[in-house]
Amino acid sequence: MKKLMVILAVVIYFSGTVLAEGFDRPSGWDSVWENDLQLTVFAGELGGDMVAKTTNADDDELKISNDDSLIMGVRLGKEVENWGWEVSLAGVFADEEAKTFDSSSSGDASILLADFDLMYYPAGDDFAGSTFRPFLCAGPDIAYYMSDSEFIDDDFMFGYNLGIGAKFDLGEELPDLRIDYRWHFLGNSDYDDQERTEFSIGLGWTF
Repeated sequence: MKKLMVILAVVIYFSGTVLAEGFDRPSGWDSVWENDLQLTVFAGELGGDMVAKTTNADDDELKISNDDSLIMGVRLGKEVENWGWEVSLAGVFADEEAKTFDSSSSGDASILLADFDLMYYPAGDDFAGSTFRPFLCAGPDIAYYMSDSEFIDDDFMFGYNLGIGAKFDLGEELPDLRIDYRWHFLGNSDYDDQERTEFSIGLGWTF
């Protein structure tokens, strides 16, 4: 809830104070494959969750989990007035904890995360003087989980993500500011199903 309030505060601030030329407007319904590419570099936090339950050498139940983790990556896509597509590739750098009833150990884990999303811009590019573009997004996820734990193997996870966010035009000579809040739902047969939230901030360029 605290992160969501921060997002709303930033959205309100920029929608009221950004005075720029506005986003480039496509004329009519041009194909999303023919417009300029957009590249966003982003960083933020991916929420922690239970990764797997297994047993140790003493047959004690062992729970393996992550804390909130750093996520960094890039997004590449195209858009028209109300629609677009996007591919994201990110690395997640996590602390991993393996815990039984009476003991625990820690290690490192990392996740390669790829999203493939359909983007929807409900306000088009006419809102707030064309400086503010809120969006919704959804699509499938593929993740590869890598752990230095002896109790679980590296493996792929599959799922989907849902997201909300906004882009802010800061001026013709400046990159766009972007804020994302996403829900990732991941799992496979060897790991527990995971629900992870992502909060990230990025800078975007059109070329």
